[in-house]
Amino acid sequence: MSPSDNVLAAVCGTYCPTCRFYGEKCSGCGAVKGKPFWVKEYQRDVCRMYGCCVNKKHLEYCGECVELPCRIFEESSDPSETPERARLSRENRINALKLRAEIGTQQWLKRQASKKA
Repeated sequence: MSPSDNVLAAVCGTYCPTCRFYGEKCSGCGAVKGKPFWVKEYQRDVCRMYGCCVNKKHLEYCGECVELPCRIFEESSDPSETPERARLSRENRINALKLRAEIGTQQWLKRQASKKA
């Protein structure tokens, strides 16, 4: 996949190649249409954020939603993280989503790819 491929820009503000599961267990949230391997562990068919953002509100990502950060966004975190780490992760993703809204998805992806390189 190209670094500018939209499927690498998750609705929640994560740049998929920075996720520890990317490549091994997941090809990116957009590529799997919000159905990463872990949703079954929570007895769900789709990630709650993806379901709300894309399927219900027909938005590209949560940064386009006037409700950000909403209850779903605030309640969604990696259960292996400490509460402090989860809070910092949410803040970082909110900032990433605001930047994405400001500069557009393609420019955001280019910036994320250059950081990872």
